[in-house]
Amino acid sequence: MKAFISHNKAFFNLLLISVLLKIIIMPFFAHADFLSMWRRVYTMITENYYYPQKETLVTYFVQIIYLSFVRFFIPKIDSMLYLSDFCKSTATLTEYLTFVSYTEVFRLLFFLKFLFLIFDITIGIILYKHYYRENKVKALVVSSAWLFNPIIIYTLYIFGRYEVIPLFFMLMIIITLNKHKYIASALLFALLINSREIYLLLFPIYLLSMYGKNKASYKTLFITAMIVVGAKVLPPYIIEKIFNIKPLFFSHDIVQSDRKNSLIGLNIIYFHPFVAFYTAILIMLFCDLKHSPLTKFLKGSFLFFGAYYAFGSFSPHYVSWSILIPTVLLNKVSDLKVYVIFIISWFIHSMIMTDDGVFTLLLASPMTLKMGDIPTFPEFYVEYLEKHINIDIDMARNLVRTVFTTSIFYLYFALAGFGGAKYEE
Repeated sequence: MKAFISHNKAFFNLLLISVLLKIIIMPFFAHADFLSMWRRVYTMITENYYYPQKETLVTYFVQIIYLSFVRFFIPKIDSMLYLSDFCKSTATLTEYLTFVSYTEVFRLLFFLKFLFLIFDITIGIILYKHYYRENKVKALVVSSAWLFNPIIIYTLYIFGRYEVIPLFFMLMIIITLNKHKYIASALLFALLINSREIYLLLFPIYLLSMYGKNKASYKTLFITAMIVVGAKVLPPYIIEKIFNIKPLFFSHDIVQSDRKNSLIGLNIIYFHPFVAFYTAILIMLFCDLKHSPLTKFLKGSFLFFGAYYAFGSFSPHYVSWSILIPTVLLNKVSDLKVYVIFIISWFIHSMIMTDDGVFTLLLASPMTLKMGDIPTFPEFYVEYLEKHINIDIDMARNLVRTVFTTSIFYLYFALAGFGGAKYEE
């Protein structure tokens, strides 16, 4: 280990800078969802219940294990994370304002986000170690693109979401596929789809990635399907019947049904185009008997996220779901301009699509912060720019959304083979 560090000082210097930057940010920002998420976790610990949202069981239990240790270092945690009604765990603005009024909130934010930092840094190190034997410079580019990625920094340390936990499983799936360890990748995929709802829609893409010419691929396909389906169906039964842990609420409650209905977040106008695009991806993967499972999985997954962002309504942090894939693909390209254009378009899109009503004045995202007389970007646009360029705010948002969507698909074409940069292990 000491030899590895001494021969890779550039990487560890960047790693140290990244950690220091994130530690500075960690105590000062959080979305209201941060409170909703962690008070569910804390209630599960103190009341011996579990949150029966099957799509995020793994994420919640990772957080439960972590919070069980660090809660003793956080004063007034009982008051800050108190949940009075189990069926109404989503924090209201009043509850959130009460939460941020505690002087101890900064310590709480630091300790709880430290879990995200652990996964974040682990991914950066794994990316570097996985690729540095091939090309040290490219490994440095890939790991730096992760460690200093504005989308990841925003999602984890400003918005305060747990997206890095499923992304860790996604990276390990990519690595195991690269090493042709398909059963291991299936076990990891079982963890992935129990970590976040959106990854459930990657299941058909993952299965068809295993489909190939030879009979061995059929066996792999069957075993993979059984592992993933079993991991999706059995955990609630095991938790309730074997460990005797009861759910906070039951499947017929409105909280649960609303959550399921909001899986995609698509306007009815865009639902059919999305389904058509998704079907086309599955047909493409089914007909592709040439490429490896890894290549098919990377291409199919990235196209899926492109379709989702094109047709769905989403928050800025949703883009973190897909950012690992183009970051991995940077290992095979020399031109980073398309990646940078994607990041810039995301930033502009997030500024003009802001939801400034759900952030507080103290713990808010800089992109939506209304501090004193400083206007948000949409307010600035309406007051100073709209009258000069004759494009109203709604039209501007549609234009920016189109540019952002275009950058997503161009990023795919440039990195996944259509721009001359093919990813083959």
